[in-house]
This record gives sequence, C-alpha cells and structure tokens, in this order.
Amino acid sequence: MQGKAKIFFLALFFCLTPLYLTEQNSYAAWCLTPLLFVGLSHFDRIRSIVFWITAVLASIYFGSWLLVLISATYIFLLFGRRLSILFLLLSIASPIIYQQWLISLSSNDLTIFSLSIGSAAFLISQLFSVFILFIALKAYKNAIFSILLALLIWALLNILAFGGWLATSVFTNELFRLLPGIILLIAIFVMAPLDKQISVDKNNFNDVKKYSLIFVTSFALIAISGITTKHPINQIIFDESHGAWETTKSPYGPDDFGRNVTYTYSVLYQYAEKIFNGVSRYEGGELPKDAISSLFILKMPIEPLSDKFVEDITSWVERGGHLLVVADHTNLFDTTINLTPVLKRLGGVEIASNANFNKVGRPTVAPEAKLDFVRGKILGVTSTFTYMTGTGFKHIPLAALSVGEYGPSFVEDAIYFKANRFGYFNPSLNLAFGNHPSAVLLSQKKGMVTVIGDSTPWSNFAIFHGEFFDLFKSIVAINAYSSIFQIFSTVVLVLVLILLLITISTSNVLQILGIIVCGIYLGITTLIGAAAISSPTINKDYSLNVSLGVGAKAENLSQLVPIGEHNFTRSLSTFPKYGVLARLQPEGDLSFNSAAPINLLINPKVSSLPKLSEIIQYIQDGGRLNILFDKSQAKDSDIKEWLKSLSMRLTIAKSLAIQEGGRSTIEDRLGVDVTRVIEYKVDTLPTSHFMEIGGQEFFQAFRLQGDKKDNKSVDGHLVIGFNSEAISDSVMGEVWEGTIPSSLSKVRERQIAMFVTSIFPKQILLLDAQRKLSSNALNVPLKKFIVVKNGLKMMSGNIDLSSGSGSIDSLGDNPDFYLAKLETDSIQFIQNDCSKLDTNNFCTKQFISHDLIEWAVTYSKINEKLTAIELVHDRRFSGLNANYNIVFLSR
Repeated sequence: MQGKAKIFFLALFFCLTPLYLTEQNSYAAWCLTPLLFVGLSHFDRIRSIVFWITAVLASIYFGSWLLVLISATYIFLLFGRRLSILFLLLSIASPIIYQQWLISLSSNDLTIFSLSIGSAAFLISQLFSVFILFIALKAYKNAIFSILLALLIWALLNILAFGGWLATSVFTNELFRLLPGIILLIAIFVMAPLDKQISVDKNNFNDVKKYSLIFVTSFALIAISGITTKHPINQIIFDESHGAWETTKSPYGPDDFGRNVTYTYSVLYQYAEKIFNGVSRYEGGELPKDAISSLFILKMPIEPLSDKFVEDITSWVERGGHLLVVADHTNLFDTTINLTPVLKRLGGVEIASNANFNKVGRPTVAPEAKLDFVRGKILGVTSTFTYMTGTGFKHIPLAALSVGEYGPSFVEDAIYFKANRFGYFNPSLNLAFGNHPSAVLLSQKKGMVTVIGDSTPWSNFAIFHGEFFDLFKSIVAINAYSSIFQIFSTVVLVLVLILLLITISTSNVLQILGIIVCGIYLGITTLIGAAAISSPTINKDYSLNVSLGVGAKAENLSQLVPIGEHNFTRSLSTFPKYGVLARLQPEGDLSFNSAAPINLLINPKVSSLPKLSEIIQYIQDGGRLNILFDKSQAKDSDIKEWLKSLSMRLTIAKSLAIQEGGRSTIEDRLGVDVTRVIEYKVDTLPTSHFMEIGGQEFFQAFRLQGDKKDNKSVDGHLVIGFNSEAISDSVMGEVWEGTIPSSLSKVRERQIAMFVTSIFPKQILLLDAQRKLSSNALNVPLKKFIVVKNGLKMMSGNIDLSSGSGSIDSLGDNPDFYLAKLETDSIQFIQNDCSKLDTNNFCTKQFISHDLIEWAVTYSKINEKLTAIELVHDRRFSGLNANYNIVFLSR
C-alpha cells in the first residue's frame, strides 16, 4: 500500500476516530478495526493477523480508548512518531473541542433551512481532523479542498432538511453520520490533486520503545502524585437555605405517602450518613472551616442566592472546598436563574433552560464503555446509566472535564405555559443533536466544582437504582483528587497549543512534549475515572438485593412500560421507610445474591432460582428470600419442577370478589360485577423442609422445620407468591400520585414491608369498625348537593326522598337515594374518623362508601355544626373511569 492509498487510509483514521470518541459511533469502530489489518498487511502475515484480532477483540470489550491507543501504535509503525503523536493529541482534544463547539452553537438556537446549526456543526466537525492532517502533511490544496467540500456537504444537508427529504430517523442513524467523512475522503482520493510522493517518517521500533517509555513514565508520575496527595472527603453538607425543593428534611417513614415525600432527598441524606463520617445541613451562617475535606451540595435553589452567599461559597471553594451543584431540568421554579450567579463566579459554567431526550423522544442512556474511565468518565463504565431527563449547558470552559454524557440526544427548550416546563420531546431537525455533557468537573484555584444536570436520580422514588447510588459515591470519590486536578486546566491549554504547533512543525522537542502532555492528561483523567469504580458494600450500600425478570420493569415514568408488562417503582421505593436500602440489579442481571441479607426476585426465570441446599443454607444464616411470580408463570412446567424440588406444589384457591367494569361510573353501576377470583397457592408436602407461618392474599411465608441452628433461633424465611401484579404500580398507584394516596396503596406498602423485611407494621383495614353501613334511616341535614364529573358540573339541586323509591347504588335516573345514603355514611365517618383536618384540609383517612368507592373527605363547620361536606374521588383510587367531586351544602 503506497502513495495515495496509504494517505487515504491514514485520513480515515483521523476522520473516524473523533467521531467514535464524541458519539460512541459503533459503525466508526467497525470501520476502523479492518483498517488495522489492511494497513499492517505489508508486515509479516502472522504479526498482522495477531495484531488485528487482538485489536478487534479488545476494542469490542473495552471500548473506544483502547482502540485509540492501538490505532496510535499502528500509525507510529507506518508513519512515524510525529503523525502518531498528532493523532493521539487530536483524539484527546477532539471531544473537548467538538463538544464546546456544539454547546456554543446550540445555545444560540440558530437554524438555517430547518436544520440546527449545532447539529450540522457536530456532524461535519469530524472533517476538521482531516484538515489538520493535510496541514501536517503540507498538502495545502487538499486542506482547502476538504474545507470547501465540508461547506458543500453542510449546504446539502440544509437543503435536504428544508425540502423535507431528510428525516430525523435518518439524520440520527449511526451509519448516515459516517457519510460526510467517507464522502470527503473518497472525493479527495478520486478528484483532489494529492501528491503521491509525500514523505513520511520511516518505521523505527526503537522509537516505539523510547516514546512508549516516556508516555508510561509521565502517566505513572502523575498517577503516583495524585494518589499520594489524595485527600478524602469526610464531611457532606446539604444546602437547605434556599427553599424546600428536593429537601432532605422531609420525613420518609411508614406513615408518609404521596408525591410530597417521594420527590425529596430524605433517602440520599440517610444513605450519606451510612457511608460518610460527617453529614449535616446548611441553613445559613458560616460555612465549614475545614474546606479541603468537605463537599457542599447546592441543589435546585428555588430562592435567589444572596450576594453574601455567592461571595462566601466562592471564597470557600477557592480555599480548597468542594462544591456539587445539582441542576434541575429546564428552569423549573427558576432554579437555573438562581444558580447562574454562583456558576459564573466559579469557572464560567452556564446551565441552559432545556431538557435532553434521545433520538426517538425517550429518556437517554449514558454511553457504556468498559475502558472509558481512562477518559475520566464516571457514568456508564461499570453499568448502564439511565436518565429521566436533564438540563444541558450553554457554555462549558475549555478546561472543564466532561465526566458524563447523555449519549446521542436532542436538547429542547422549556415550554413555559406547561406546568412542569418540559418540552414536547419530539425529535426534530431544528433541535441540536449530539452527545451532550451531563456532568462536568472543573477546578477553581484550590477547590473543585462538579455540576450535574439531572436531579431526579437521587429522589426517594428513584434512588433504589444501583447506578444512582454509585453516582453519588463516585462524585464524592473524585473530589478527593482536587489537588492534582488543579493542573488540569493548564494541561488542556498546553495540549491544544502543542496540537496546533505540531501540525505545522516537525520539531523533536515538540513531539517529546506532546507525548508527555498526553501521558499527564490521561494520568489525571484515569485517576478521576478510576476513583468512581467501586463495588457496593452489602449492609452499607444496600441490604436488599432486587432482581426483575420477565415482564417486570422499574421505570420512573410509567408510560415507558410496554403494554402487558408491570412496573414496580412504587413498591421498590417503599423499603427505605422501614430502614432497608434496596438495590436494583441491572436489567438482565437476574440473580440470587446469597451474601445479601434480603433477596427479592420478581418474575424470575427458573435458571436464576437457587437450589434447595442453597435456600436452606441461606435461611439458616438468617437470610430472607422472597420470590414473586406472576400468574402466568403458574403454568410454567419448569417452575413446577422447581417447586417439586422443594417438596411443594401449586393448588388453586377461589374466592368471591367485586370488580369494576372498564367503563364503570356512578351513574351506571351495572359495571360492578360479583365474580370469582382464581389465585394460586403453594402447599407443602410431608417431605418438605418448610412449614407455612402465614401470608396475605398474594404471598405465603415459610420457615424451616425445626427453626434452630446451633441452638439459636433462625430468623430467615422463604416467601413465595404467584400474584406479583398485586404490588405493581397499576394496583398501588405510581410514585407521581398526589398528596392523597388511596387506602389500598397504604395497605400494600405495609404488606410489602411485612413479607420482604419481616417487619410487621400496624395494618390499615379498608373497612374498619367505624365504617359500618348505617341503618336504612337516611337523615340528610345538608339538603343541597352539587355533583362535578371531570371538572364539569353534572347535576345539582336538593335531595328529595318524597318519591319513596330509588337506588342507593347509582347516580342514575333517581340519584336522591344514593346521595342521601352517601351523605349519611360520610357524616358518620366524619364523627368517628375525622375530628380534624390535615395540612391539606382533608381527613387523614379515606372514606370507603357502601358501594366500595373510595373518597377523600373535607368539610366545614360553624359552631360545631356541619355546614358543608365535599367528597373527592380520584380515578386512581379505583377502577372508576372518572374523577368526581360531590358537595353537600346546608343552603
């Protein structure tokens, strides 16, 4: 391979590698690895094949950065050290340069012919690398040609977008995003006047050894320096002085229900207390004196930051303090505006008022690569990290380190007439598309600042996802290297400067400096990334291991759950109320963890179920194993065989029930049916090691026969159930429900705690002694009524019982008797169960009417006499198809 072809293949490496690094474009990687084989074919055959196979396998498993190092070695062997070092410098710098370019262009929200300038710039930015290569080769005509062709491609993309011929699905396709670079290189190869006699350095294996030693030495020295100067964080301070959004002060216990407690940071605070020595809240006053060992968490301030606080926190960070800024999506409650003053003072980061979503309008996923910790990444390295959404950035300083990305995604401005200010999440070519940073790290004199764009992962309802726990620990861990990170900004500036100089110069000194700077840069980023890699500790990071199997999900947004599958977010977020931290295993990693004191397997496959001997040993050691199948798994022959191995068998249990029809309304109670429910229960055979100790309608609990080991009581248990749907969001209500959860949800939460943790909280009965049906005497002191359905008045008037007939189960043709019965029973409920109203002006308990409809109750009194009652039925309380408000008035 000589002349033009040789330069063509070199240009492919310069073109495809930045695309791979900035977008994690898998097609770019698959194009690169065959090139290694082609390029090395002039060496001996065995060496070429071994090198190529190693490169392919290693790159597939370890990810992008290993491929870069292998490619740099390839270029070193074929073209000498100067172009190899240029390639390495460009590979390191390209994500920094291109992401800055994308962000600055995207923040202007400019479009030409319906195509975002930011999207187009990010797509054709790969061509800049080819331009650099041609300048280095002194092929100036080709450099000019590459710029002109890039502009032509950019114009063509805009014309296609304007004409409607370019769909978002095409534009975001990885294969399509390779085309600009491929088109450019083919055009240059075919048409451009490339000098076939361009000279390049000859191979020198001694140079390979020498420069590798320089690189490894500079890398090792900076890594050793970082480790020896490491200063761990031992104090965490949560800001509570700028509003109560995502507060850590909200209670989260067995009696706390609704969005007001699930959408807070109570569990994060409790988790921090378990992990770190000192955890406190800041409510004003002086900041901690020991700045160098402290991390201050400034989260979503809904009140403006005072000038004094901005001055104090800036000074504190500059003295060596560590600041974690948690931004919320869009500019909800003005959090973005409130954060702007302090971020401008601390390095110049600017947060945008927008939200990210992937190429089909769904939550984004951090790109996953095993070896990306070398690049300083703390997300997607050990496990997949999913976002709900998160804000982007308007500006990031060049010397900031992006420690996490949303992955290929769109950014969309907030819609201010919508309650939560989210946009439409509709992929469009006029929105900027690229790999947007989600978390950045920058130094500020002696201190360090971390800014993260998504607040949701640490909310009480979401933090059971293992990767969310890990993110918090990772951020604390990387702040321990603030002393070595102080030189990062200088290293970045020197790296970019040498990149420019080495492009036009052949100086040996510059080449040595280039390889040293590469080693120092990667030494710092590896320290940062490696600090974020840690294995969770059982009974410290978590005590409940949760695995989800077939048809089981734990999505934060229930609309993302496919029809026919069930979501378990509500139930899994319940456990911290009882002092148990649950950790959800990654999807597909369905396993029984014998080291965890509690295991919960939902809809498991037989292959993941433990054997009898493992179960006995686990229970004897005090373990609590909970296995919930769904009803469809009762017919699985393999599961029956597994039960048989435990000397158990399935039987059918039948019971009477009342169910709501799909269109059921109070106006037409024909939708309410009496039916027979078919359930499945487990019976133990005489040969079984287990005996039943109790259960509820959807589970059974067993202990070992002769529950002693070494003359000590065995606390372990085995729970089996075949109705996992009973604890799904579709039954319990999702985490987003308001401040008045249904009674069934409250019961379910306590049942879950009981069967999983062996904690037996007091029960809430749906129909307790105070809710007996009243007599037939319908005494209605409040004659006037109003019925509102879905916000529209349905009927009103005065209750008239003079007709002597009417249904007490329907608001049909003659609603008076139903309303009279409802009022009579609600008055009795108020007298017995609701002597006072809560902070929401509702009774703390819900009223279950005679027809088994649930109502939230509020009322007013004058001189201890009822003057009005309002009954509110939310459609989430039952199977009714509408929301109802029924008001009884005295006049």
